[in-house]
Formats: sequence, structure tokens, C-alpha cells
Amino acid sequence: MVFSIYNYILNVFQIRYGVREYARTAIDMIARRLRLAFLNVQAAQEALPGIVDIMAEELHWSAEEKKKQHREASEFLAQEMGQMVNRASRDKIPINLTKDEIQLYIKRFRIIDKDKKGYVSINDIRRGLKVCIYIFRHLSGTSDIFLSTFFNYRYPLTSPIHRC
Repeated sequence: MVFSIYNYILNVFQIRYGVREYARTAIDMIARRLRLAFLNVQAAQEALPGIVDIMAEELHWSAEEKKKQHREASEFLAQEMGQMVNRASRDKIPINLTKDEIQLYIKRFRIIDKDKKGYVSINDIRRGLKVCIYIFRHLSGTSDIFLSTFFNYRYPLTSPIHRC
């Protein structure tokens, strides 16, 4: 069983193996075993419930222990890994936009955030780039070789990943 959070593929067996290698807390798992807390705090926060569920199954945690592990790991991500620091510093930056500009950016954000998650993920950005490249290619007549190199050299533009 595999689940994907922000393009980080997490295999259930990685989590089970981490438990068998003496990971006893959710913090240990997300920070030291999977390293997800260091790579992407938001992805770690989203993966946390699934990780706690699997660890609870392996370690026979009670419902109270699951809540405790989830709470402590969430606090760790917020305090130690900078999730709250990033928010606090962002909130202190003055933004001088008109009401019309704000409405324009809200509208653009909603277009990109198709799943109405409240944030823009890497997959949302990829989806938006695919649309832009599709439009650019058909309006400009630019060759597939140029766009393939420009956008992502690993996938030819005729692959299903680039179809709109």
C-alpha cells in the first residue's frame, strides 16, 4: 500500500519497518525515519494521521495514545520545524494591494486551487503549467522539442501527462 503527499511517496511498509527498527513515536517516524518533517512540513502534517494510524496498529496504541502522538507531532512540526515561524513571519510582511488587486489574486488562486484545499500544491502548479504549455504550443506553433526541453525533459509532450 502506497500513499502520496505532495509527490512524496510513502510506502506503508516503510512505516512498518521503521516501527520494527524501534521508532516508538510519531515524531521519530516523521523526522528521523522518513525525514518528511525536514523535507516538507506541510506534507508531514497531512501525512501524520495515516502514519499515526499505521503506528497505532503496529504498536497497539489506545485511542488516547493516538491522540497524544498526533498532538505531540503536530506541536513538533509547528514549533521545532518552523511551521508557525513561517506563518508568523508571513503575517508581519505588509502588503499594499487595492481591493481590486486582492479580488483578482483571489480569483486566480481559486482557479489554481481546483480541489479547494486552501493552498496551492505542486500538483496544482503542474496542472496549471500543462494548460499554459498546451495553449502556448497551439497558439505559437512552437516545436515539441523546444517545449519538452523547456518544461520537463523527462516527458515528451505527447505523453498523457501533458494532455489537457
